[in-house]
Formats: sequence, C-alpha cells, structure tokens
Amino acid sequence: MTGAEEFGGFVAARWPEVEAVALAATLDPAAARETTTAAFATLHAGWAEANESGAPTAAVRRALLAELAPRRRRRSPDPLPAGADPVDPEVRAAVGAPEGGVEQALLDALARETVAVRAAGAAALLWDLPAGGLESLLGPSRDGLLADVGASRGRLLEAHRAGRVAEGLGPADDRLDTDLADVLHRVADVAGPVPDPEALVRLRTRRLRRRHLLVAAAGLASVGAGGTAVLTGRGDGRAAAARPSAPGPSTLAADDPRWSSPRSWPARGALAADPRFASVLTSSLATDATLLYAHDVEGLRVALAATDNLDGGSSPAIILWNGPAGTPAERLSRTDVTPDAMYGRDGTRDVVAVGVPHEEDTLVLVLARPGVGRAEVSGTVDPRPDGTIVRTWTGIELRDGVGTRLVQGPLGVATRLRCDDFDGALPRVFDASEWDPYGPATARRAVLERVAAATGLAPDRVTVSVTRYRLRRGTRGLGSPRATGTLRVVLATLPGSAVVRSTWVETRDRGGVASSYGEGPLVIPAAAADAPAVQMLYGETTEGTTMLVVGPPAAATVQVRGPSGGDRGRPVRVVDGVAVLREPASYPFTLRVRDADGRILYDDEPVQGRDLLDLWDL
Repeated sequence: MTGAEEFGGFVAARWPEVEAVALAATLDPAAARETTTAAFATLHAGWAEANESGAPTAAVRRALLAELAPRRRRRSPDPLPAGADPVDPEVRAAVGAPEGGVEQALLDALARETVAVRAAGAAALLWDLPAGGLESLLGPSRDGLLADVGASRGRLLEAHRAGRVAEGLGPADDRLDTDLADVLHRVADVAGPVPDPEALVRLRTRRLRRRHLLVAAAGLASVGAGGTAVLTGRGDGRAAAARPSAPGPSTLAADDPRWSSPRSWPARGALAADPRFASVLTSSLATDATLLYAHDVEGLRVALAATDNLDGGSSPAIILWNGPAGTPAERLSRTDVTPDAMYGRDGTRDVVAVGVPHEEDTLVLVLARPGVGRAEVSGTVDPRPDGTIVRTWTGIELRDGVGTRLVQGPLGVATRLRCDDFDGALPRVFDASEWDPYGPATARRAVLERVAAATGLAPDRVTVSVTRYRLRRGTRGLGSPRATGTLRVVLATLPGSAVVRSTWVETRDRGGVASSYGEGPLVIPAAAADAPAVQMLYGETTEGTTMLVVGPPAAATVQVRGPSGGDRGRPVRVVDGVAVLREPASYPFTLRVRDADGRILYDDEPVQGRDLLDLWDL
C-alpha cells in the first residue's frame, strides 16, 4: 500500500471522530467541516513522520485542537442576548429536547464558553481520553486552558441543575457527565457523511480559497442525497391524456406457460425485433438478460430488461435504458431499478412496471401477459384525521399486455400500482438516502421530508414535534449493562389535522452508537395523538423482549391486560416518562394506565396506525 493510500484510508477512518469534536466546539456544521479539513491538511504535511511514529491519530487530534485554540471569544453574560444565538439552528434542533430542559440548558451553557474550552471538554468526552490524555494533546497554553475547562464544569453543573428543575426533577449531579456526553453526541451527529473526505483535504492542500473549499464540501456532501422524486426533468408540467401504446402484439397465446416468468417473456415493442439493438443493450450487463420491451413512446426511447443475480440474488432485477426518441442503443442512459420482483397474490410474477423520466412528468410503463386490460397508478397519499388513507388513482389502458401513460410530476416513495393480481410499490430508481434510518440529529427533518414526499405537501405546511425520552443505563433490552439510550416520538400534523407518528430508538455504549431502529411513520387517528406510544427494544436479554410505553404522566402506572380483561403482569411505574415492561407473550393485549390517584387514564389496545406509504392493503 502506498503512502497516499494509507493516508486516504486513515482520513476515511478517523474523519467522523475528528469532525465530532470540531462540531461540538464550533456549534456550526460548515465551520466544523472546514476546521476538520484544515486539521487533516496539517497532518498531510507531516504524514510520513506521524505514520512512522505510529501515532497519526494523536497527531490529527493535536492538529484539530491547535486549529480551535486561537478561536477564543468572550463568554456572553447569562442569559444569552436576545436574537444572538451562537448555536446553528440545525445543531439546536438536533439536541431535540424541550426548551428549558436539561439538554437545552447544557447546550446554552456550552454556547457561553469559548470555542477552545468547548473543544477541550468535548475531546475528553467524545474521544474517551484517559487521565493525562488531554494534556498531551494541548499546546503551550494548556495550563490556562485546563483551568478554564475546570471552571466551566461549575457553570455546566449549575445549568444541569436548573434544567432538571425545569423538567420537574430533583438534582442529580452524578448524571452531569452522562447527560453532557449525550448532548455532545447529539451535536456531533449533525455532521452528515462525507463520500470522499480525502478530496476535501486535497483541495485544502492546494490552497484553494475558503469559498471554493466550502462549495466543494457542499457538493461532496450532496452526493447521493436524493430528494423524494423518482425522476426529474424540465418541461411545462402538463401530462398527456391516457392512451394505450401500440408496439405490436406478441405471438404467444395468453395461456402460454412462458408468461409465468418475465425471464421467458417474448420481447415486445417495435425496436425489440432489431437483434443488433438488443445485443448492444444486453451485452453491457454482467449476467444474462432478457429484453422485455423496446419502443419509442411519447417522445422517449425506452427499453426494459430482466436479469437474474444483478445483486447476487435469484429474483429478476429490472434494467431500464432511456433517452430521446431515436437515440442509438449505445447512447441510451442505463439505470438499475429497484430489484424487488413484482409478485401477484398467488405468488407468481405477473407484472413488470417502471416509471421513466419525461421532462417534469413521469411515463409509467406497464407490461403484463395478454388479456390484462387495465392498470392504475397513484403517486401520493392523503392521510385523514380518522387514521385512514385515501388515494387518487390514474388509469392506464393496456393493449396486448402493454400500457403507457404520462402522469403529472415525478413519482416518489408512496407510488403504488394496481394491475391484475399485483397491488404494491411501483419499481423505480432506488436512492439509498431515502431509506437511511432516522438518526437522532435528523429525526425531525427525516419525518418531515418523508411526509412531504408521500403526500405531495410543501414541508412548511406540516408541523412536526419531537419528544425525547432518556433510557437509563441498565434498562433491560439496551444490549449491554453499560449502554444508555434515547427514544424519540415524532408527531407530524398535516393540514386538516391528520397525524403521522414515528418512534426511534438509539442505544449507546462506550464505543458510540451501538444500534438504532424504530417504527413508522404511521398514520394514526388524530384523537389518539396523546395516547401511549409503544416501542420494543431488541437488544439481547434473557428475559424476553422489552416493551417501552411512553406518554403517561409522571407517577402513573402501566399494566398489560388481556383483550377481555385479566391482568397479564403487575403495574409498572412511569419513570422519566417511560414505563419498562416485558412484551406480552400473546396478542392482542391492552394497556391500562392509571394516574397517581388511581384514576384510569387509558384502557385500550395500543394505537397501531397504518404505514404512511400505504403500499399494500392490510
């Protein structure tokens, strides 16, 4: 391995932990990325020596703290001046706690410290430095800085106590480090992934102006960050009227057994009869492929193929080629579409369909066996306050099992197709960023974007609230005795009062994030927005799956009961907003919630909800 390759691997491996401290110090994602880049550029200049010494990690940490040390600013008086929040809005939203609570109180206290103090304190916690480790990384002014860090601890402790009082909790000074580390991790998680961090360092070492560096960073960060549209383009936004395409009928009878799988279907479309055209397309694939369709329609040249083992699996994957009508085969653009096979209710693959870009609209192509005369497509959902979902469907007429229709706008995550026995998601260009877990720093934004994408609503018409619950060390189901966790309940309210709920759990141990998972988004009845929410914990335990119930007031109890009455366990008291129970051995079950005076607040089955994307009938 060359020195350049070693350096590139090191940058990729250590970038997240270095940028985490930079972000906790600057409270500004753009400044943190620039500072991180500068630290690695400093390391690059002395890489050979640092690598030979066997301590490149210490070298880049030292470089980062040196970058941050001169950036001092006078502590602001308490409280912060109105309108002068030094915390980036995305960072503040990432903390995700109610205003005045412990986390926001700690964040405000951190914001009043100097950048250098925040950097030193964050380094000690986020890098899990041993005794004396911080001192070895700081420069000549370390004595004064260490004294400042020590003094800041008293101020953080005061903020911690005030935040707990605001939440109705008593003092718990022993939780300061845990809660502070929690805040720093949330802040650090704002930093998004960098597809090629070494490229940022190369730009820095070439001494490009800061403006050019930031533009490059933004460009790299946006690689793979997809919107919700399947396909985009430019045009007048008008969709054509429905009409069946006429590529020429197949010579196979409708009852021919070869219609049982797309891999044995005959190719359809005027261009499919051209052997050279088909050969140019399929020869570019690594595995054997079956050309299903090739035709010029609505001003587009579209070709579709099915291939086994595109991603090592046994199900056919859909390959799309497209371009303007008349484009030679070798110049068509190729896209590997979502490889999910399209199954009918009887388990047979009886439909192949895909959305194709056409200016600002989408051409939907549907292939089926002859005799299937109609399909329907719906691009968005319309959640209702009663918890149901309504759709508007657009018809597609098929001739000899082939149909096309130009539908208005791009089609996204909630696009559903009905044809013959098939009823489910319309295969489309897969964008992995659409399916990233709702990480803690992006829970609010991720739910907002998913709701907007599924419904077609502008994001500013959706109201989102996030309630965060701390899961204490030792909570059953977190995965290890030292692990802590966070449960977030995200509620989105739509115009007309429909409600969408999502829950998300993140567990942490000494090594950082250990696991993250959740449920939703789900459409629930608006009347049940304040009902208890249930989330299972899937960490290893010998006592069965742990069930969290959140929402009941302080000092309430939660008890699992059978659907017809009868206790299935003892009442469990709510602590810090969370009741920790065992998952019932059988379903259905009800939850009985009593307040501190014994009054029943809730006595019903947990609210289940319906998946927002509504891609299948339950």
